[in-house]
Amino acid sequence: MPEEKKIYALLVGINEYLSPDVSNLNGTQKDVEDMQDYILSNYTAFEKKVAVLKDKNATRSNIIKSFEQHLGQAQEGDIVLFYYSGHGSWGKTNQAFFKFDPDEREEGLVCHDSRVNNQFDLADKEIAVLLNYVARNNAEVVLLIDSCHSGSVTRYADAATRMTGSGNQVRTLSDYLYDSTLEEHKTYYTTLAAQNGGEIAEIPMSRHLLMSACSERELARETKDGGWFTQSLLSVLKENESLSYFQVYSQVFSAISQKHEKQTPQLEAYGLFNANNVFLTGGKSLTKSTRFRIGKSAKTNSFRVDFGAQTGFPLDISRAINFNIYETKESEEVLGVGQVNSIGLVDSEIRMRVSSRETVFWGEMLDYALAPTTICFEGAQEDLDLLNDGLKKRNIQQVVFVTNDLVCPFVLAWDQKDACYRLSERQQEQVWNAATEHYDTKSFNRPVFILELGKADLREEFKVNIVMEILEHLSQWKYTVDLDNPKSRINKKGIEVKFTTDNPSDAHKVKCLVKEPKGIQQYDLEEANGATQKDYHKLVLDYTEEVEINYSIRIKNNTRDKYYLALALITADHGVIPLQANIVLEPGEELEEAVDKYYGTLSIARKNDTNITNYLKVFISKKEISTVQGLELPSLVMEEQLQYFEPMTGRNFGAKTDINDWCTKTIAFNLKRDIDTFGNNDVEIDHRGILIHGHTALKANVGMNSPQQNTRSANQLYENIPNKVSNMELFYMDDGTGFPSETVLELTNIENENTLAENPLKISVPKQDGELVFPFTVETILVLQEDGSYKEETLILPIGTNTGKDDKGNDLYEVHELPTNSNKGTRSLGKSLKMCFGRMFLSKDNYNLCWVDYAQGGTRESEGVAEKVAEAKKILVVLHGIIGDTSAMAVNLEFASKYYDLILTYDYENLNTPIPQISTHFKEELTKVGIVEGAGKTLDLVAHSMGGLVSRGFIESPDLRGDLLVRNLYMLGTPNAGSAFSKIATYRDLATAGMTFALNFKTFGAASLAQKITGLSVTKNLTVTLEQMGVGSPFLMQLNNHPTPEKVQYYIIAGDITAYKGTATGVLAKLVDWASVQVGNVVYGASKNDIAVSTDSILGVPSYFNPITERVDCHHMVYFVDKQSMEILEGWMKEGSN
Repeated sequence: MPEEKKIYALLVGINEYLSPDVSNLNGTQKDVEDMQDYILSNYTAFEKKVAVLKDKNATRSNIIKSFEQHLGQAQEGDIVLFYYSGHGSWGKTNQAFFKFDPDEREEGLVCHDSRVNNQFDLADKEIAVLLNYVARNNAEVVLLIDSCHSGSVTRYADAATRMTGSGNQVRTLSDYLYDSTLEEHKTYYTTLAAQNGGEIAEIPMSRHLLMSACSERELARETKDGGWFTQSLLSVLKENESLSYFQVYSQVFSAISQKHEKQTPQLEAYGLFNANNVFLTGGKSLTKSTRFRIGKSAKTNSFRVDFGAQTGFPLDISRAINFNIYETKESEEVLGVGQVNSIGLVDSEIRMRVSSRETVFWGEMLDYALAPTTICFEGAQEDLDLLNDGLKKRNIQQVVFVTNDLVCPFVLAWDQKDACYRLSERQQEQVWNAATEHYDTKSFNRPVFILELGKADLREEFKVNIVMEILEHLSQWKYTVDLDNPKSRINKKGIEVKFTTDNPSDAHKVKCLVKEPKGIQQYDLEEANGATQKDYHKLVLDYTEEVEINYSIRIKNNTRDKYYLALALITADHGVIPLQANIVLEPGEELEEAVDKYYGTLSIARKNDTNITNYLKVFISKKEISTVQGLELPSLVMEEQLQYFEPMTGRNFGAKTDINDWCTKTIAFNLKRDIDTFGNNDVEIDHRGILIHGHTALKANVGMNSPQQNTRSANQLYENIPNKVSNMELFYMDDGTGFPSETVLELTNIENENTLAENPLKISVPKQDGELVFPFTVETILVLQEDGSYKEETLILPIGTNTGKDDKGNDLYEVHELPTNSNKGTRSLGKSLKMCFGRMFLSKDNYNLCWVDYAQGGTRESEGVAEKVAEAKKILVVLHGIIGDTSAMAVNLEFASKYYDLILTYDYENLNTPIPQISTHFKEELTKVGIVEGAGKTLDLVAHSMGGLVSRGFIESPDLRGDLLVRNLYMLGTPNAGSAFSKIATYRDLATAGMTFALNFKTFGAASLAQKITGLSVTKNLTVTLEQMGVGSPFLMQLNNHPTPEKVQYYIIAGDITAYKGTATGVLAKLVDWASVQVGNVVYGASKNDIAVSTDSILGVPSYFNPITERVDCHHMVYFVDKQSMEILEGWMKEGSN
């Protein structure tokens, strides 16, 4: 009987470190425990021998000993797993290893006792020796490393980083593995050096596979629930145990790409380790791996495999890549092996050991995985499944769909209105921030071309194949844009690339961006091309005049070395055009016309494009660059429909383009334009109805852009708006050409804005049944926190007042004043304004009694109310005020379910219905569902603002006799003695002011308020309800002079903003200021109030009711999220339930 195979596992997790210079971690213990549980619960065909080292036991000597004495027992056919969860580090390596590490540093793992009492980290050079020993009997050796700098360890919360600083001490050769249990390891490197004149000839390379959390220059992140890498890995393995190493890597990569920080897992295998085998079993995978065509080049008589830098393989790779060679794409027999030692730009030379004389073979990669291009997918899961099937059928490894658009260069998103998918490229630009006097990075979406892909198209193989072709094309284009050699030793700063305009008058249109120690700086072209030329990486060109800009490129060699150059133009329509190649540039020599006149023009061709970027890439090498023709990619024609797209034809093998040491210099040509200038003339922004009306005095440039997204460390502005407000989305503008991608309307160089007070700017927006489109701007302010720090808050500020309809039936907004911060983010001397358009979907129900389903997150359900009432004894009903609805109130009152059997909500029409009629309707709704006298129910009410008056009308009316049903009434912010909001001229103005607050505080239903804005006349005076809420109104006079039997206990919470200390103080001040600007100052000045109602009015219930009252430091919009208010309310409910 054959001996049972074994899995030898060493699992190391370190949360706590002895050195005070190494920060502790949180999630490594859970990582190790979860990994151990998984191994012990699976792999039943193996005998499992698992050793675990955690915290104080995970010392350097214990880890080394476990490698040698535990893992070292493995024999042929066994599996060896070393798993590490903890800090990674880097430090300066010994001089003897410089030729292996050009950057003169080594990576390592930080042990529990590292950096204490002269203990070192466990260096990559040491791990290489240990692996060589463990693999000596031909076991399958696998390393899983969840730490920072882990991408080359065998040669940083919510999410904290697993990174610590460098080890400063440079160790001697005798310090490597000095604490080994094996004598040959203690002297391994000193012996090698003695045998080779003091130099290290080689670092041992064993057969093993490394899968790590991130690249060597990235951060591995963790939460208290464990490391992103480990938890993603285990999730993938639990779903499918028979995946190959390559397949596991691909799915882990996809999972981590969903996170909102960049972290790129790595997979590399060495020594002919076959990564096509099933994970941790050594068995052959049943899923076929991608095979690459291998052909013989007639020019060089050498075999070349059809993969290279443009398909995602790094040209700076410092190791060989191995292949199994097959006769055909489908054959099973391995003919031999092949090896690629240097990556070409497009294809790569492969050295093969096969006996066949065929000229075409197929290669299956054994030991390397590339990081694919990520495509953000926004749509239905069933559609994503179809697209993923398309990737599998075509064996496309260079592309992966994810849902985190922050890390994606391309986005495929479903347009609900037009019922199709559209593909966009996410581009970045630098925008001047006047507040910080630095450039911020923002991104925007630009359509690739009119790819309108319906759901039915995803079920047609031909069309899915076209989409796959496009995605492969875009992946190659993106790799070409990013193409560089970070480990090159060429001094690229010595190669001067100078841009000049052929027409001197065009020079003022060009701004040069330069990376400097203090950040990105901007210079005029003349200044940048001065006596000491600036090394600019990006040119921003003003294309408002819409005239082609002709340019020239000069390249000068300021070094003492001879260089060879090649040039390629990378176009905004996703093409790559090879230009000159094999240009010889002697020391001091200058090439005056590097770009042919035919290509030396810049323009924006598409009507609705306002911001495009082309690139000039200069390849620099000390060896000849015979051609870059293989980089060529045809442009994706922007106006081409899906059915006319022709897939790329197969390529012939080009001449050899392998370059040992090379680098690139890239200049981005960023063309920007304003789409129009308005004055007396109307400007149509969107063919569906967005129109800026002509103005007799106001002048401005008009442009469109996409949502602003700063760097990951900054606030997400426009793009996070839909997450801030429920039932709202951004309105994407469409000029009629089929590119609905822009959402930000920009007015720049505004003149004569002081005329707006008397002569407002008018903006028309689309009017459709069931929705409201409205303009708003976004502002970020710093809010002082209780601990003295500042936090960024994003405010949504509605612009203008909805004044009715224009002559086409669309909503018309009037803007009387611009925001005070409207020149923020630009260096323009004139004022500017950025605005978005929000779209809200409106409900058709004016009256609604619902039950709250807290099992589903606090949703309101209108079906089955009577059945729920029949089962309940204690019932609470929630009523909203004149602004908003009960949606957010219900969610925040979940604690009440501890004291009541059932929570109901009552929403009502509150424009023109008198409050007594609403109270009557309220009783009718209660009666319908069985809440009547004698039914054995106890009923309490909690009401916000005007809802308290509706409740009082129900309770105190001698006809309704709600006092026979209601036990307790809890009122928050109710204007019992009237509200100053009744001073506002029209309800529409109230709604506009209310929208300012509702969009920024979730306690109000902004969509409900939007419902009330629609359909109102521009001349509409105060509605009945608003009149009745006025101080001294007949309704309130009667209500407060009509005592009833004291059967109902009133509870009142009254807010006071004069002493408000909440973290939203700065937000509140800004919103009050903005609402006042829009509709006039209606607040109470220095007297105590909650913004909408004075504190005295809230408390103004006649004394014969003996109300129980509390004052709180909050405002009208946050009662139901204010901690103090909710604690008081819950205390009353708890007491009342006894």
